[in-house]
Amino acid sequence: MKKIKLIKDILIQEIDNEAVIVSPNQGMITTVNETGAFLILYIQDKKETTFEDLINVLSIEYDISKELIINDVKLFIREMKNNKIVE
Repeated sequence: MKKIKLIKDILIQEIDNEAVIVSPNQGMITTVNETGAFLILYIQDKKETTFEDLINVLSIEYDISKELIINDVKLFIREMKNNKIVE
């Protein structure tokens, strides 16, 4: 099972249920909505997690079936990898 974790030196600031993520080494700033903030803060708290864990915790937090959120979480993780926020 592949682990997901934040890239070193990522800075996260939660503002009004959203998050601003700064990658100083890449010179990038990314903003995410409430759901994205929930996932990023979860990854930060756990140090590393799996895709399956993210699906489970999101399903419980928002009371949504896992089948409905799988593709959204895949897209989110892909975008976070592209922006060099997670590895």
